[in-house]
Amino acid sequence: RGLLGAIRVQALEIDEVAVGIAIRAAAASGRGYWERALEILTDCHARNLELGPIARNSAITACERGRSWMWSLHLLRCMADPDVVSFSAAVAACENGLQF
Repeated sequence: RGLLGAIRVQALEIDEVAVGIAIRAAAASGRGYWERALEILTDCHARNLELGPIARNSAITACERGRSWMWSLHLLRCMADPDVVSFSAAVAACENGLQF
């Protein structure tokens, strides 16, 4: 069911802001939570929720903090409209993973 399913059960609105907050919380929780950020993105994709750069940048940052540079680059490649924050987070992920 996941986090987004729990939000639906509570009859709360799921939008990019709510998803962004959930992903940022996963990113801020430390190294072991980057996978949770990816699960949230996957859940959004399965529910056909359109996400903008803020939520995706938060996921890249979560991967960076989890030292998962490959996932950071994958998310960057999947973005239709990466911005400076997107590239900076991906570069930081590569730096943390010693992939520069």
